[in-house]
Amino acid sequence: MNSRDAILARVRRNLAESGVQPEPAPPIPLRTHDQSDGKSLVDLFSEQLELVAGVCHRVSSVEGAAEALRAIVADHHAVRLARTDDPMVIDLLERVVGTFEILPPESDREQLLQCDIGVSAARFGIAQHGTIVLPSGQADLDGERTRLVALLPKVHVAIIRASDLLGTVAEVLARLPELGDEDRPLPPTVTFATGPSRTADIEQKLVLGVHGPHAQHVILLEHT
Repeated sequence: MNSRDAILARVRRNLAESGVQPEPAPPIPLRTHDQSDGKSLVDLFSEQLELVAGVCHRVSSVEGAAEALRAIVADHHAVRLARTDDPMVIDLLERVVGTFEILPPESDREQLLQCDIGVSAARFGIAQHGTIVLPSGQADLDGERTRLVALLPKVHVAIIRASDLLGTVAEVLARLPELGDEDRPLPPTVTFATGPSRTADIEQKLVLGVHGPHAQHVILLEHT
């Protein structure tokens, strides 16, 4: 027992002898986004995403989302795409006509690294920071491969519904248990991605795409 443990043990013993029980600490209130500035979560998310070099495509229909995805594929001259098993992702890709190959999520790492674009769904968006939240490991999203599709290709495209935008990190953390079950109270992996990958380790110069995608697009479905 070190000195710190000895002091704490003495304090607990004295409290027990005196019959005085320490009061529990009050719960920390959940920090939520203050919309007093008049900005909606959609407007704030789009603004913050652009500030971190991401691109937000705001659409009002599934057809509009497919058109945005078609334009992204054309702009990046993509010939090989990777996708997750999310139903919304599959539906959008079926609406996009093009001469490109689509790799399923069970593709190995080397194949995914050769992809021009990875398309996945984002479970939440954090408006204050323009961040997308990518849980991985659920059976319906084919486990770990969801995360690899988002991180290994050169460009990442995330699909998210406006109804899944939250204001703060605290709000997202409070919602994460919704994604668990009796065996796993939380997803095995949760990735918070704020814009494309970046580093300034070399001569303090900002470089994009060193540890992941060099471009990030978010297709935001405002009609849901």
